[in-house]
Amino acid sequence: MKTPRYVCCLALWLLIPSASPRASGIPLPPPGDVHRALTMDECVEIGLQYSKSLYGSLMGVRDAEAKVGEATARRLPLLKLQAAYTRLSPLPPFEIVVDIPTLPQMKFVVSDSILNSTSMQLTLQQPLFTGFALESLSRAARFSARAARQTFVRDRNELVYGIQNAYWMLVRANELKNLLDESVQTILAHHEDVQRLFEQGLAKNNDVLKVQVQLANTRVNQLEAANGARLAMMSLNSVLGLALDTEIEPLSRPEVTVEVQTQADAAVERAMRERPEMKAIADQIEAARAGLRAARSGYYPQLYLVGNYTYANPNTRVQPVQTKFRDTWDVSLALSFDLWNNRSTTFQVRQALARLEQAKAGQAQLRDGIILEVRKSQYDLQQALLKIELAGEAVRQAEENYRITHERFQAGLTTNSELLDAEVFLLQSKVSRTEALIEFELARARLTKSLGAGKAE
Repeated sequence: MKTPRYVCCLALWLLIPSASPRASGIPLPPPGDVHRALTMDECVEIGLQYSKSLYGSLMGVRDAEAKVGEATARRLPLLKLQAAYTRLSPLPPFEIVVDIPTLPQMKFVVSDSILNSTSMQLTLQQPLFTGFALESLSRAARFSARAARQTFVRDRNELVYGIQNAYWMLVRANELKNLLDESVQTILAHHEDVQRLFEQGLAKNNDVLKVQVQLANTRVNQLEAANGARLAMMSLNSVLGLALDTEIEPLSRPEVTVEVQTQADAAVERAMRERPEMKAIADQIEAARAGLRAARSGYYPQLYLVGNYTYANPNTRVQPVQTKFRDTWDVSLALSFDLWNNRSTTFQVRQALARLEQAKAGQAQLRDGIILEVRKSQYDLQQALLKIELAGEAVRQAEENYRITHERFQAGLTTNSELLDAEVFLLQSKVSRTEALIEFELARARLTKSLGAGKAE
Protein backbone atom coordinates (compact mmCIF):
# COMPACT_ATOMS: atom_id res chain seq x y z
CA MET A 1 0.00 0.00 0.00
CA LYS A 2 1.39 3.38 -0.96
CA THR A 3 1.85 6.17 1.58
CA PRO A 4 -0.95 8.75 1.24
CA ARG A 5 0.12 11.94 -0.44
CA TYR A 6 -1.04 14.22 2.39
CA VAL A 7 1.15 12.35 4.89
CA CYS A 8 4.24 12.84 2.71
CA CYS A 9 3.49 16.55 2.26
CA LEU A 10 2.99 17.02 5.99
CA ALA A 11 6.25 15.23 6.79
CA LEU A 12 8.16 17.31 4.25
CA TRP A 13 6.69 20.56 5.62
CA LEU A 14 7.60 19.66 9.19
CA LEU A 15 11.14 18.60 8.32
CA ILE A 16 12.01 21.85 6.53
CA PRO A 17 13.31 24.36 9.12
CA SER A 18 11.54 27.68 9.20
CA ALA A 19 13.45 30.67 7.94
CA SER A 20 14.97 32.69 10.77
CA PRO A 21 15.78 36.40 10.60
CA ARG A 22 19.45 37.06 10.04
CA ALA A 23 21.32 39.63 12.07
CA SER A 24 22.31 42.62 9.99
CA GLY A 25 25.85 42.56 11.38
CA ILE A 26 27.94 45.14 13.21
CA PRO A 27 27.13 48.62 11.84
CA LEU A 28 30.01 50.13 9.93
CA PRO A 29 30.19 53.82 9.03
CA PRO A 30 30.24 54.56 5.30
CA PRO A 31 33.55 55.83 3.88
CA GLY A 32 33.52 59.60 4.15
CA ASP A 33 35.75 62.63 4.18
CA VAL A 34 38.97 62.50 6.14
CA HIS A 35 38.13 65.94 7.55
CA ARG A 36 34.78 66.47 9.24
CA ALA A 37 33.49 69.54 11.07
CA LEU A 38 30.98 68.35 13.68
CA THR A 39 28.96 69.72 16.54
CA MET A 40 28.61 67.73 19.73
CA ASP A 41 25.03 66.70 18.87
CA GLU A 42 26.18 65.46 15.47
CA CYS A 43 28.88 63.40 17.16
CA VAL A 44 26.28 61.90 19.49
CA GLU A 45 24.11 60.90 16.51
CA ILE A 46 27.08 59.30 14.76
CA GLY A 47 28.10 57.42 17.88
CA LEU A 48 24.60 56.10 18.50
CA GLN A 49 24.43 54.89 14.90
CA TYR A 50 27.83 53.24 14.56
CA SER A 51 28.88 52.27 18.09
CA LYS A 52 29.96 48.64 18.29
CA SER A 53 29.41 48.45 22.04
CA LEU A 54 25.84 49.74 21.72
CA TYR A 55 25.20 47.23 18.93
CA GLY A 56 26.30 44.46 21.29
CA SER A 57 23.89 45.76 23.93
CA LEU A 58 21.10 45.78 21.33
CA MET A 59 21.82 42.15 20.53
CA GLY A 60 21.40 41.41 24.24
CA VAL A 61 17.89 42.86 24.01
CA ARG A 62 17.15 40.73 20.94
CA ASP A 63 18.36 37.65 22.81
CA ALA A 64 16.12 38.41 25.81
CA GLU A 65 13.11 39.03 23.56
CA ALA A 66 13.70 35.74 21.76
CA LYS A 67 13.73 33.96 25.14
CA VAL A 68 10.26 35.40 25.78
CA GLY A 69 9.06 33.75 22.59
CA GLU A 70 10.73 30.50 23.61
CA ALA A 71 9.09 30.55 27.05
CA THR A 72 5.69 31.29 25.51
CA ALA A 73 6.11 28.48 22.98
CA ARG A 74 6.53 25.94 25.78
CA ARG A 75 2.96 26.62 26.88
CA LEU A 76 1.55 25.86 23.43
CA PRO A 77 0.88 22.45 21.86
CA LEU A 78 3.95 20.58 20.63
CA LEU A 79 3.63 18.70 17.33
CA LYS A 80 6.37 16.17 16.64
CA LEU A 81 6.93 13.83 13.69
CA GLN A 82 8.97 10.65 14.09
CA ALA A 83 9.85 8.28 11.28
CA ALA A 84 11.86 5.06 11.34
CA TYR A 85 12.86 2.19 9.09
CA THR A 86 14.10 -1.06 10.63
CA ARG A 87 15.61 -4.14 8.98
CA LEU A 88 14.83 -7.23 11.05
CA SER A 89 16.72 -10.50 11.22
CA PRO A 90 14.92 -13.52 9.65
CA LEU A 91 12.93 -15.70 12.04
CA PRO A 92 10.68 -18.70 11.51
CA PRO A 93 7.04 -17.79 10.97
CA PHE A 94 4.71 -17.97 13.96
CA GLU A 95 2.79 -21.23 13.64
CA ILE A 96 0.22 -23.17 15.68
CA VAL A 97 0.37 -26.97 15.54
CA VAL A 98 -2.86 -28.92 16.10
CA ASP A 99 -2.25 -32.55 16.97
CA ILE A 100 -5.42 -34.72 17.11
CA PRO A 101 -4.74 -38.43 17.68
CA THR A 102 -7.18 -39.69 15.10
CA LEU A 103 -6.31 -37.06 12.49
CA PRO A 104 -3.12 -36.02 10.71
CA GLN A 105 -1.07 -33.25 12.36
CA MET A 106 -2.12 -29.77 11.19
CA LYS A 107 -0.11 -26.50 11.15
CA PHE A 108 -1.58 -23.01 10.98
CA VAL A 109 0.63 -20.00 10.09
CA VAL A 110 -0.51 -17.15 12.31
CA SER A 111 2.08 -14.58 11.17
CA ASP A 112 4.77 -14.69 8.53
CA SER A 113 8.32 -13.60 9.29
CA ILE A 114 8.55 -9.84 8.68
CA LEU A 115 11.95 -8.50 7.66
CA ASN A 116 11.16 -4.80 7.07
CA SER A 117 9.44 -2.32 9.38
CA THR A 118 8.52 1.25 8.41
CA SER A 119 6.68 3.64 10.67
CA MET A 120 5.73 7.29 10.99
CA GLN A 121 4.20 8.77 14.12
CA LEU A 122 2.72 12.20 14.59
CA THR A 123 2.53 13.25 18.26
CA LEU A 124 0.61 16.18 19.71
CA GLN A 125 1.43 17.12 23.31
CA GLN A 126 -0.26 19.84 25.32
CA PRO A 127 0.81 20.66 28.90
CA LEU A 128 -2.25 20.99 31.11
CA PHE A 129 -0.66 21.58 34.51
CA THR A 130 3.04 21.91 35.31
CA GLY A 131 2.92 23.23 38.83
CA PHE A 132 2.85 26.81 37.45
CA ALA A 133 6.35 26.28 36.02
CA LEU A 134 5.62 27.34 32.45
CA GLU A 135 3.62 30.40 33.49
CA SER A 136 6.39 31.44 35.90
CA LEU A 137 9.16 30.91 33.35
CA SER A 138 7.23 32.96 30.81
CA ARG A 139 6.74 35.75 33.34
CA ALA A 140 10.43 35.64 34.29
CA ALA A 141 11.41 35.89 30.62
CA ARG A 142 9.17 38.92 30.09
CA PHE A 143 10.67 40.78 33.06
CA SER A 144 14.17 39.79 31.99
CA ALA A 145 13.47 41.24 28.54
CA ARG A 146 12.24 44.47 30.13
CA ALA A 147 15.40 44.60 32.22
CA ALA A 148 17.50 44.05 29.09
CA ARG A 149 15.77 46.96 27.37
CA GLN A 150 16.49 49.21 30.35
CA THR A 151 20.10 48.01 30.33
CA PHE A 152 20.26 49.06 26.69
CA VAL A 153 18.98 52.52 27.66
CA ARG A 154 21.65 52.68 30.36
CA ASP A 155 24.35 51.68 27.87
CA ARG A 156 23.03 54.32 25.47
CA ASN A 157 23.23 56.99 28.16
CA GLU A 158 26.74 55.86 29.06
CA LEU A 159 27.73 56.07 25.41
CA VAL A 160 26.27 59.57 25.09
CA TYR A 161 28.22 60.67 28.15
CA GLY A 162 31.37 59.03 26.80
CA ILE A 163 30.95 60.89 23.50
CA GLN A 164 30.37 64.18 25.30
CA ASN A 165 33.40 63.58 27.49
CA ALA A 166 35.63 62.73 24.51
CA TYR A 167 34.29 65.70 22.53
CA TRP A 168 34.99 68.23 25.27
CA MET A 169 38.41 66.69 25.88
CA LEU A 170 39.14 67.38 22.21
CA VAL A 171 37.86 70.96 22.54
CA ARG A 172 40.04 71.39 25.64
CA ALA A 173 43.11 70.00 23.88
CA ASN A 174 42.55 72.24 20.85
CA GLU A 175 41.99 75.30 23.02
CA LEU A 176 45.15 74.57 25.00
CA LYS A 177 47.10 74.17 21.76
CA ASN A 178 45.71 77.47 20.45
CA LEU A 179 46.62 79.26 23.67
CA LEU A 180 50.16 77.93 23.51
CA ASP A 181 50.43 78.90 19.83
CA GLU A 182 49.32 82.38 20.78
CA SER A 183 51.77 82.45 23.69
CA VAL A 184 54.64 81.41 21.41
CA GLN A 185 53.84 84.30 19.07
CA THR A 186 53.73 86.70 22.02
CA ILE A 187 57.11 85.51 23.32
CA LEU A 188 58.60 85.73 19.82
CA ALA A 189 57.52 89.37 19.62
CA HIS A 190 58.97 89.92 23.09
CA HIS A 191 62.21 88.29 21.98
CA GLU A 192 62.48 90.65 19.03
CA ASP A 193 61.98 93.64 21.32
CA VAL A 194 64.61 92.47 23.80
CA GLN A 195 67.04 91.60 21.03
CA ARG A 196 66.64 95.06 19.58
CA LEU A 197 67.20 96.67 22.97
CA PHE A 198 70.26 94.48 23.50
CA GLU A 199 71.71 95.60 20.18
CA GLN A 200 71.09 99.21 21.25
CA GLY A 201 72.83 98.55 24.57
CA LEU A 202 69.63 99.05 26.55
CA ALA A 203 69.27 95.42 27.67
CA LYS A 204 71.60 92.80 29.01
CA ASN A 205 72.45 89.47 27.44
CA ASN A 206 70.83 87.77 30.45
CA ASP A 207 67.51 89.38 29.48
CA VAL A 208 67.75 87.82 26.02
CA LEU A 209 68.59 84.44 27.53
CA LYS A 210 65.58 84.59 29.87
CA VAL A 211 63.25 85.18 26.93
CA GLN A 212 64.87 82.36 24.97
CA VAL A 213 64.46 79.95 27.90
CA GLN A 214 60.82 80.95 28.25
CA LEU A 215 60.33 80.46 24.50
CA ALA A 216 61.92 76.99 24.59
CA ASN A 217 59.75 75.88 27.52
CA THR A 218 56.61 77.17 25.83
CA ARG A 219 57.49 75.37 22.60
CA VAL A 220 57.89 72.11 24.51
CA ASN A 221 54.44 72.66 26.00
CA GLN A 222 53.17 73.51 22.51
CA LEU A 223 54.46 70.19 21.17
CA GLU A 224 52.86 68.28 24.05
CA ALA A 225 49.57 70.11 23.46
CA ALA A 226 49.65 69.22 19.75
CA ASN A 227 50.23 65.55 20.58
CA GLY A 228 47.47 65.70 23.18
CA ALA A 229 45.07 67.15 20.59
CA ARG A 230 45.85 64.32 18.18
CA LEU A 231 45.33 61.68 20.86
CA ALA A 232 42.07 63.34 21.96
CA MET A 233 40.87 63.24 18.35
CA MET A 234 41.73 59.55 18.06
CA SER A 235 39.88 58.85 21.30
CA LEU A 236 36.78 60.60 19.99
CA ASN A 237 36.98 58.66 16.71
CA SER A 238 37.23 55.43 18.67
CA VAL A 239 34.11 56.23 20.70
CA LEU A 240 32.22 57.24 17.56
CA GLY A 241 33.26 54.12 15.66
CA LEU A 242 35.02 56.14 12.96
CA ALA A 243 38.45 55.56 11.47
CA LEU A 244 41.09 56.71 13.94
CA ASP A 245 42.76 58.98 11.37
CA THR A 246 39.58 60.99 10.73
CA GLU A 247 40.20 64.69 11.29
CA ILE A 248 37.38 66.12 13.39
CA GLU A 249 36.95 69.85 13.77
CA PRO A 250 34.73 70.51 16.82
CA LEU A 251 32.24 73.28 16.13
CA SER A 252 30.55 73.44 19.52
CA ARG A 253 31.94 75.73 22.19
CA PRO A 254 31.33 75.70 25.95
CA GLU A 255 28.26 77.71 26.91
CA VAL A 256 27.12 78.49 30.42
CA THR A 257 23.38 78.51 29.70
CA VAL A 258 21.96 75.78 31.95
CA GLU A 259 20.24 76.54 35.22
CA VAL A 260 21.64 74.41 37.98
CA GLN A 261 19.11 72.19 39.75
CA THR A 262 19.91 73.05 43.34
CA GLN A 263 17.12 71.13 45.07
CA ALA A 264 18.87 67.87 45.91
CA ASP A 265 15.74 65.99 47.00
CA ALA A 266 13.89 66.75 43.76
CA ALA A 267 16.90 65.65 41.72
CA VAL A 268 17.23 62.40 43.66
CA GLU A 269 13.52 61.65 43.25
CA ARG A 270 13.80 62.25 39.52
CA ALA A 271 16.84 59.97 39.29
CA MET A 272 15.03 57.19 41.19
CA ARG A 273 12.10 57.55 38.83
CA GLU A 274 13.95 57.83 35.52
CA ARG A 275 17.28 56.03 35.89
CA PRO A 276 17.18 52.93 33.66
CA GLU A 277 19.30 51.04 36.19
CA MET A 278 16.54 51.38 38.80
CA LYS A 279 13.94 50.19 36.31
CA ALA A 280 16.15 47.29 35.27
CA ILE A 281 16.81 46.13 38.84
CA ALA A 282 13.09 46.29 39.63
CA ASP A 283 12.37 44.06 36.62
CA GLN A 284 15.17 41.72 37.66
CA ILE A 285 13.58 41.37 41.10
CA GLU A 286 10.23 40.47 39.51
CA ALA A 287 12.00 37.97 37.24
CA ALA A 288 13.69 36.44 40.31
CA ARG A 289 10.31 36.14 42.04
CA ALA A 290 8.92 34.34 39.00
CA GLY A 291 11.99 32.11 38.97
CA LEU A 292 11.35 31.23 42.61
CA ARG A 293 7.79 30.20 41.78
CA ALA A 294 9.06 28.14 38.85
CA ALA A 295 11.53 26.37 41.13
CA ARG A 296 8.70 25.46 43.52
CA SER A 297 6.83 23.78 40.66
CA GLY A 298 8.81 20.63 41.40
CA TYR A 299 6.60 20.11 44.43
CA TYR A 300 3.56 19.62 42.16
CA PRO A 301 2.58 16.87 39.70
CA GLN A 302 2.84 17.37 35.94
CA LEU A 303 -0.15 16.67 33.70
CA TYR A 304 0.00 16.45 29.89
CA LEU A 305 -2.48 15.63 27.15
CA VAL A 306 -0.81 13.43 24.51
CA GLY A 307 -2.23 12.31 21.17
CA ASN A 308 -0.52 10.04 18.62
CA TYR A 309 -1.28 9.24 15.02
CA THR A 310 0.68 6.20 13.78
CA TYR A 311 1.10 5.08 10.20
CA ALA A 312 3.22 1.92 10.03
CA ASN A 313 4.05 -1.13 7.99
CA PRO A 314 3.43 -3.43 9.76
CA ASN A 315 1.20 -1.86 12.39
CA THR A 316 1.33 -4.21 15.38
CA ARG A 317 -1.94 -2.90 16.76
CA VAL A 318 -3.81 -4.37 13.81
CA GLN A 319 -4.16 -8.15 14.08
CA PRO A 320 -3.22 -10.28 12.39
CA VAL A 321 0.03 -8.50 11.60
CA GLN A 322 0.44 -7.96 7.87
CA THR A 323 3.06 -6.27 5.69
CA LYS A 324 0.94 -3.32 4.70
CA PHE A 325 0.55 0.28 5.93
CA ARG A 326 -2.16 0.75 8.53
CA ASP A 327 -3.02 3.88 10.52
CA THR A 328 -4.06 4.02 14.18
CA TRP A 329 -4.40 6.72 16.82
CA ASP A 330 -4.45 7.09 20.59
CA VAL A 331 -5.09 9.83 23.17
CA SER A 332 -3.61 9.79 26.68
CA LEU A 333 -3.56 11.80 29.89
CA ALA A 334 -0.02 11.52 31.25
CA LEU A 335 0.61 12.28 34.92
CA SER A 336 4.06 12.36 36.50
CA PHE A 337 5.06 13.23 40.03
CA ASP A 338 8.48 13.07 41.66
CA LEU A 339 7.97 11.26 44.94
CA TRP A 340 11.64 11.52 45.86
CA ASN A 341 14.38 13.30 43.90
CA ASN A 342 17.06 13.57 46.60
CA ARG A 343 15.80 17.06 47.55
CA SER A 344 16.74 18.45 44.17
CA THR A 345 13.67 20.69 44.15
CA THR A 346 14.52 22.02 47.62
CA PHE A 347 17.99 23.01 46.49
CA GLN A 348 16.59 24.66 43.37
CA VAL A 349 14.21 26.69 45.54
CA ARG A 350 17.09 27.76 47.77
CA GLN A 351 19.06 28.91 44.71
CA ALA A 352 16.11 30.92 43.41
CA LEU A 353 15.53 32.48 46.83
CA ALA A 354 19.20 33.46 47.05
CA ARG A 355 19.02 35.10 43.61
CA LEU A 356 15.96 37.05 44.72
CA GLU A 357 17.68 38.31 47.87
CA GLN A 358 20.78 39.14 45.85
CA ALA A 359 18.71 41.26 43.49
CA LYS A 360 17.09 43.09 46.42
CA ALA A 361 20.51 43.81 47.93
CA GLY A 362 21.69 45.09 44.57
CA GLN A 363 18.71 47.41 44.43
CA ALA A 364 19.54 48.93 47.81
CA GLN A 365 23.19 49.34 46.87
CA LEU A 366 22.26 50.90 43.54
CA ARG A 367 19.93 53.38 45.28
CA ASP A 368 22.76 54.58 47.55
CA GLY A 369 25.12 54.88 44.60
CA ILE A 370 22.65 56.96 42.60
CA ILE A 371 22.05 59.34 45.51
CA LEU A 372 25.80 59.85 45.88
CA GLU A 373 26.24 60.33 42.14
CA VAL A 374 23.46 62.92 41.88
CA ARG A 375 24.68 64.92 44.87
CA LYS A 376 28.29 64.89 43.64
CA SER A 377 27.22 65.93 40.14
CA GLN A 378 25.29 68.87 41.58
CA TYR A 379 28.23 69.96 43.72
CA ASP A 380 30.63 69.63 40.77
CA LEU A 381 28.37 71.74 38.58
CA GLN A 382 28.01 74.47 41.18
CA GLN A 383 31.75 74.44 41.77
CA ALA A 384 32.42 74.68 38.03
CA LEU A 385 30.14 77.73 37.79
CA LEU A 386 32.07 79.44 40.56
CA LYS A 387 35.38 78.55 38.91
CA ILE A 388 34.22 80.06 35.63
CA GLU A 389 33.34 83.31 37.37
CA LEU A 390 36.67 83.47 39.21
CA ALA A 391 38.68 82.41 36.16
CA GLY A 392 36.97 85.05 34.02
CA GLU A 393 37.89 87.74 36.54
CA ALA A 394 41.46 86.41 36.65
CA VAL A 395 41.74 86.63 32.85
CA ARG A 396 40.54 90.22 32.86
CA GLN A 397 43.07 91.15 35.52
CA ALA A 398 45.89 89.27 33.76
CA GLU A 399 45.10 90.98 30.45
CA GLU A 400 45.12 94.38 32.09
CA ASN A 401 48.33 93.54 33.95
CA TYR A 402 49.99 92.41 30.71
CA ARG A 403 48.84 95.52 28.87
CA ILE A 404 50.21 97.87 31.52
CA THR A 405 53.45 95.89 31.94
CA HIS A 406 54.03 95.74 28.18
CA GLU A 407 53.51 99.50 27.83
CA ARG A 408 55.87 100.17 30.73
CA PHE A 409 58.44 97.83 29.22
CA GLN A 410 58.21 99.61 25.89
CA ALA A 411 58.78 102.88 27.74
CA GLY A 412 61.69 101.40 29.68
CA LEU A 413 59.91 101.76 33.01
CA THR A 414 59.89 98.06 33.99
CA THR A 415 62.17 95.06 33.71
CA ASN A 416 62.16 92.17 31.27
CA SER A 417 61.44 89.72 34.10
CA GLU A 418 58.22 91.50 35.02
CA LEU A 419 57.02 91.30 31.43
CA LEU A 420 57.85 87.57 31.32
CA ASP A 421 55.90 87.07 34.54
CA ALA A 422 52.95 88.98 33.06
CA GLU A 423 53.00 86.74 29.99
CA VAL A 424 53.06 83.62 32.16
CA PHE A 425 50.21 84.90 34.34
CA LEU A 426 48.13 85.69 31.26
CA LEU A 427 48.67 82.22 29.79
CA GLN A 428 47.88 80.50 33.09
CA SER A 429 44.70 82.50 33.60
CA LYS A 430 43.45 81.70 30.09
CA VAL A 431 44.25 78.01 30.58
CA SER A 432 42.39 78.06 33.90
CA ARG A 433 39.36 79.67 32.27
CA THR A 434 39.36 77.04 29.51
CA GLU A 435 39.67 74.27 32.10
CA ALA A 436 36.76 75.76 34.07
CA LEU A 437 34.53 75.94 30.96
CA ILE A 438 35.29 72.34 29.98
CA GLU A 439 34.83 71.22 33.57
CA PHE A 440 31.40 72.86 33.55
CA GLU A 441 30.37 71.04 30.36
CA LEU A 442 31.55 67.72 31.77
CA ALA A 443 29.81 68.35 35.08
CA ARG A 444 26.59 69.21 33.27
CA ALA A 445 26.86 66.01 31.21
CA ARG A 446 27.45 63.97 34.38
CA LEU A 447 24.44 65.53 36.08
CA THR A 448 22.26 64.87 33.03
CA LYS A 449 23.37 61.23 33.00
CA SER A 450 22.91 60.84 36.75
CA LEU A 451 19.30 62.04 36.41
CA GLY A 452 18.58 59.35 33.84
CA ALA A 453 18.76 61.28 30.56
CA GLY A 454 21.13 60.74 27.67
CA LYS A 455 21.34 64.25 26.22
CA ALA A 456 21.45 67.64 27.82
CA GLU A 457 18.01 69.15 28.16
